[in-house]
Amino acid sequence: MRAEIESRIQEVTNEAARTIHARIAMAMGQIQPVAIPINLLVQPSTLLQNPAPVSPPPVVDAGPASTPHLPVSVSAEPPAPTAPKVLPVMTEQETEDPPVPLEAVSTPTAQARPNDAETVSEPAWEDPPLRESRPASGGAGVVAVVPSSPKKSRLKITVVGLKPGQAHMIKNDFKLIQLNFVASNSGNSSQLTALSKSNDRVIFMTDFISHKSVDVVRAANGRFIYLAGGMTALREKLHGLNREHLASAEICDDSTPPPSSR
Repeated sequence: MRAEIESRIQEVTNEAARTIHARIAMAMGQIQPVAIPINLLVQPSTLLQNPAPVSPPPVVDAGPASTPHLPVSVSAEPPAPTAPKVLPVMTEQETEDPPVPLEAVSTPTAQARPNDAETVSEPAWEDPPLRESRPASGGAGVVAVVPSSPKKSRLKITVVGLKPGQAHMIKNDFKLIQLNFVASNSGNSSQLTALSKSNDRVIFMTDFISHKSVDVVRAANGRFIYLAGGMTALREKLHGLNREHLASAEICDDSTPPPSSR
């Protein structure tokens, strides 16, 4: 059984080889040779190397003698035609360009001088100026050094009535403000009471809040604002409150009297 299968495979292989060889021979028989005329291999410049000399016009003499002067360069016999030159056929190896040595290739960056590079220098961070303060009584020889411009505290605001997705967007937009968010149905919660005492402002979104939340903030003596208009109005209000907070902090720094030195 195995020998029969192998013989069958060999017959199929031989039949395929004969078919392929027959097709190749048929395709080779259809290829026609291309005849190139010999005059196409001759350059036009070779035909004009030895042109026939042109005779100059005869010189007319105004003297008494009327014999014409023949040109000296005129020859009696015409020049023999020259055979056209046939250029030798170059092989594929001769037509290739010679390799270029690596040493001859030079990039402009390799020849650049180190002084041509542009140097970028960033200003160094400078600490705020320091001022000296002396104690009012006792310790005359002790001098305390304190910074002249203390760090400004961040504005603290609580927003009541935003959804979790809206609160996340507002928190990403105002990273310089310490924001706290309370749900609209918080009511009388201890968190809202603590935030009303510690934060600067409480903003109520009038579309979502309940009256119990307002009573809690009012009882804690907190400063609250009613705001309508959605997210756009809230962004504008936060920008305005932040500007007022920064301006008031600068005024407090300027109005602080310098320490007296005794």
